[in-house]
Amino acid sequence: MNNKNSYIKEADMQPTVVAIAQDNDQLKAVMLKKNNGLFEIIKTQSSDLSRTNWQTFAEEFIGHVKDDQDNIKLVIGYDSACMIFYHITVPVVKDEKLDALIRLQVEARFPLPVEQMAFAWQIIRKDHKQITVAIAAARKEQLQNFLADVSVLKPAKIILSYEAIAETWKEFFSVRKQDALVLDIGHYRTDVCLVEDDRLSNVTSLDIGTNDFLEDRAGTADRFDQDMRSILENFGFNTSAQLPVYVLSDGRDVINEMASCLNFTGLDVTTILPKTGKLSAPGEIQTSDIYEYRLVIGLAAMAIEPACENINIFEGLYNPKQKASPQLYSPKISAGIAVAMIILLIFVCYFTDVARLKALEKHFTSSKERAGCSILLEQQKIIKEVAIDRPDLLEIFGYLTRDGNNGVLLDTFHYKKGQPVTIAGQVGNDEFLYKFQENLLTKKGLSKVRIQNAKKQEQGEMLNFSIIFDYKNFTKKK
Repeated sequence: MNNKNSYIKEADMQPTVVAIAQDNDQLKAVMLKKNNGLFEIIKTQSSDLSRTNWQTFAEEFIGHVKDDQDNIKLVIGYDSACMIFYHITVPVVKDEKLDALIRLQVEARFPLPVEQMAFAWQIIRKDHKQITVAIAAARKEQLQNFLADVSVLKPAKIILSYEAIAETWKEFFSVRKQDALVLDIGHYRTDVCLVEDDRLSNVTSLDIGTNDFLEDRAGTADRFDQDMRSILENFGFNTSAQLPVYVLSDGRDVINEMASCLNFTGLDVTTILPKTGKLSAPGEIQTSDIYEYRLVIGLAAMAIEPACENINIFEGLYNPKQKASPQLYSPKISAGIAVAMIILLIFVCYFTDVARLKALEKHFTSSKERAGCSILLEQQKIIKEVAIDRPDLLEIFGYLTRDGNNGVLLDTFHYKKGQPVTIAGQVGNDEFLYKFQENLLTKKGLSKVRIQNAKKQEQGEMLNFSIIFDYKNFTKKK
């Protein structure tokens, strides 16, 4: 790309994507479109953050096509180095119950109170027994500070930088579809991305980069090796022989040397240069250009592909189709860990009881020695009936914590067979309370949702309230 600031506009082309992200101490941008199976780089630009800001940089980059905004899809990359990533496994449940089940497990792991955290998840693997889920979590304040800088641009999407690196690897570095551990080495840190089934599965960052290596080769190489072995183990791999390890490279000696140090200690690591076959540009395209803009190229490629899903950590905090408004949504349950344990216990007991009954029936119906088994089978059938008669607390919990309950903080949840469910908490004002009631009335299985009381707190503007409602047949007296 000899002229990085050249711009070509063709009216008959499909919509163009502009991607902007912070990369080290710079803002970088690319304008990309897909034409005849090729990603065409129309324009690239970079600028030191000390000399610009997000809004100024975006306006300068998009330039005279600003009035033609309908033809441009803007996406922003979020530097995800300060986020938490991990895997959990949950039993196979119906889709509408999965979010509540995941939420119970995730919130117990948060390092901060629930109301201070945001998270998003994506299914990585699923079989007939369990579901493996990738979780991304961050402080809400951290995300809101970022939105204060970029929401004025009204991006169509905000995508995690780690996901963009995984997309860049898949589209412009990898020679074939494969699971791999991908290393993106920067000046001061190295991002380690586990790519499985063409998507980001797990990720972590090391505070080791090219600058550290140039200052202290021996010490950095030793730390690099130890950290990589720990990461492989944490990701579930004993050695790199189980998973190919690739280092994204532009051919510089320092990156090749860092990869060689890992090879010297026994890890199987390969440096890999970007491929130019899927990209085109007005001038001659260089591998060094692709490498320099690899982050924003990956962001743009994700936005162009309609089937490309991403982990939306900003859901509930940012909606490109709506004006920004303050969010009071902060659902919580007092003694949350205790509630989570109770719900999970009920959930697990039900499936254990039913499974055990089926196994016993299979064994005893095929056995010639049935004497003495009738009592045991009868006991198991009673257990099954009790399990099936338990309330679906996951469903109720999902109703109380999903979108639409803004401004509501839940403090207590009380359930007893044959009695209405009672919840109590705090709400910002009467309007939020009535909307909460209306939202519950729309939920399948809930009926007779009544506000019992609503009283303004002695200090502050919040209202204390309690609501009762019937849930299916569980709250009816026999």
